Amino acid sequence: MNIIKLFFLTAVFIATALMLSCSSNNVSEENKPSSSSIEETSSSSSAELSSSSEKPSSSIEKTSSSSSAELSSSSEKPSSSSSSALAEEQSGTFTDDRDEKIYKWVKIGTQIWMAENLNYVDSNWHDDTTWQLSVAPCGPGNPCTHWNLEQYQSTPLASWCYNHDESNCVTYGRLYTWNAAMVACPSGWKLPARQDWRDLAIALGDTNTTGHSETVGRLLKTTSGWLYNGNGTDDFGFSGLPSGSHEYDAYWDYSWFLYTSIQGLWWSSTEAGSNAYLRRLAANNIRLDEFLWGKSNGFSVRCIES
Repeated sequence: MNIIKLFFLTAVFIATALMLSCSSNNVSEENKPSSSSIEETSSSSSAELSSSSEKPSSSIEKTSSSSSAELSSSSEKPSSSSSSALAEEQSGTFTDDRDEKIYKWVKIGTQIWMAENLNYVDSNWHDDTTWQLSVAPCGPGNPCTHWNLEQYQSTPLASWCYNHDESNCVTYGRLYTWNAAMVACPSGWKLPARQDWRDLAIALGDTNTTGHSETVGRLLKTTSGWLYNGNGTDDFGFSGLPSGSHEYDAYWDYSWFLYTSIQGLWWSSTEAGSNAYLRRLAANNIRLDEFLWGKSNGFSVRCIES
């Protein structure tokens, strides 16, 4: 009987142990993460880590981009400011210290030109009225003046107001002999050479660099003041006026004022014997013509910065 009870108790104990073991395995299997679960967790963690690590990068990029934009904006402002300053420096005024007259100037291409004709006379220059022998009209309001030829040729520094009318000097500037024109410009300025006039024409778009400029004259003329519908567009502020001329005929020994409102002529410093090169704007065409003319004649002066 005791043996049977012992056997029965032993069987019960073994059965209980087996049940507990199975239960423990089940619990362990249930709690054990599967490999797919581990992979998902790892993937999720990596994604979170990646997301977490990307955020600072994105933030840095934005900050960097923002900083670059601010830097670019900051660096562009001086450039914009410089451009504005440069635009403001395309034209202006200056004072001739010799007589306190104020002149306009304009930048065309790389050159700086006076934007009006010179109106300066030196007190040491000869007073042309002392050469005058007689005055006879060449036409209405256009006197021909006969000169003492010896005095005229020996004293080449001379200038005139058109028709000896001071108001014309205010409007058109003075008309100078070539010798006077060569010394008339204020300090820091000079009478333009033949090449300077060519460079001006090229800056305006002219392709003919050997003389007459066929189409740029209209760009230099004023928009009013020219006869025969000859006004220009004055695109660059040069303000070329039909200032006329004071022309001298050595053969007949007389001079006269001609062509105001019809043409403007400007000396160059380039000479050829008793002649010098000049440029002309005329009412009846749109050219910037080039000619050789006698140095004793009186034409306008436009100084260029030296």
